[in-house]
Amino acid sequence: MSDWDDGVPTEQPLTRGQRFRDSIARAVIRPGSAATGEQILRFQEDQGDSYDKVGFSKALDRDSRSLKNQKAWLDETMQLIKKYNDIADFAKEKEDRGPLDRDPDSFERKEEIKLNKSKRKSSFWWDNPDVADSATKSQMFRKMAEDKETQMLSGEVPSYGYPRVTDKHITLAALLGTSTVDRVLEERKQYSSVDKDVKNKKSNVYYDDGTGYSGEFTTNTAAIGKALHKRKTRNLSRSERLKERIAPYRVGVYEERDSYGGREEGGWWYNEGDLVHESRPFMTKRGAFKEEKRLEQQYPRRRRSLLNARASDVMEADKDQGVFEPLPYTDNSAAAFGMPSTFIQTPEDEDYDYSHFGQPSNDYRVYVTRGKPSEMYPEQKPYYS
Repeated sequence: MSDWDDGVPTEQPLTRGQRFRDSIARAVIRPGSAATGEQILRFQEDQGDSYDKVGFSKALDRDSRSLKNQKAWLDETMQLIKKYNDIADFAKEKEDRGPLDRDPDSFERKEEIKLNKSKRKSSFWWDNPDVADSATKSQMFRKMAEDKETQMLSGEVPSYGYPRVTDKHITLAALLGTSTVDRVLEERKQYSSVDKDVKNKKSNVYYDDGTGYSGEFTTNTAAIGKALHKRKTRNLSRSERLKERIAPYRVGVYEERDSYGGREEGGWWYNEGDLVHESRPFMTKRGAFKEEKRLEQQYPRRRRSLLNARASDVMEADKDQGVFEPLPYTDNSAAAFGMPSTFIQTPEDEDYDYSHFGQPSNDYRVYVTRGKPSEMYPEQKPYYS
């Protein structure tokens, strides 16, 4: 029987051993754990574009190439260090014998000419003029070797990409097989944005992914929230990390406004919020949700307008779209000399008055967050896609 149907390979059924290994992997790789969330986050961060589907096997191959490139760099650097030290030793012997033979056809004289030419061409001598002017040939190459050694010992080794696969999943792949871990992690990935919209509920904790707060609509995105919280608390002391683990939930209140994104599609805007209130930590979601209800009464939603946008955003939008009316203004210095002092100022003028923008919006959004809320969201300006 052919494995092909109309040119498309049919999916082969799993063997009993594969099903058994998959069941073990599903029991170990929990959907809502921080370790699973960390692995899914690394897949997403390694994804170059929306068409670049990164799975466990692909991430493992990229890590392997990164290690090979790093090893090649280390081998090449070690060879350079040895080469520089050999040249320095050879030059030192010549310098100890006395002055260089000035015969233009001698080996020493030719080497000296080559070194002087390399001084003029190499950026090393431009960056270290004091060395190039005063040091001997042996000292120069000795310093070059020492700089390379310092670079290696201080950890300034090219990484060729951060590790894309966690140690836990590498161990599982060694025990159960790469394909097993790949299949199970694919099941643990986020649902699509359509599923998020369908399953959006109010009783969900939000996490900050740098582009604004996203809801934990599924167990998988809850795992990503745990992983991000773990990253943010990684540099805290042991006692502080313990406190964050015991009471991870907080409530943040943000004052929202509209910010100008860009000229695409006739100009687009996005929501931006500044943190105005942060609650105490809560041990459970239930306590955080009660605080959320109380703060929603204290900080209600309001209608906001263009006057609440920042003056810089309004100015950029006006340059792209030209939607604002000219304003009359008075030139006091011209009036003092009895000259015509009332003019019409257009938005194209550099001194157009945008000071009446940037008013407080008093429009608040309350979020329950895992971990300390960010000072503002999004932390980086979004890009049109």
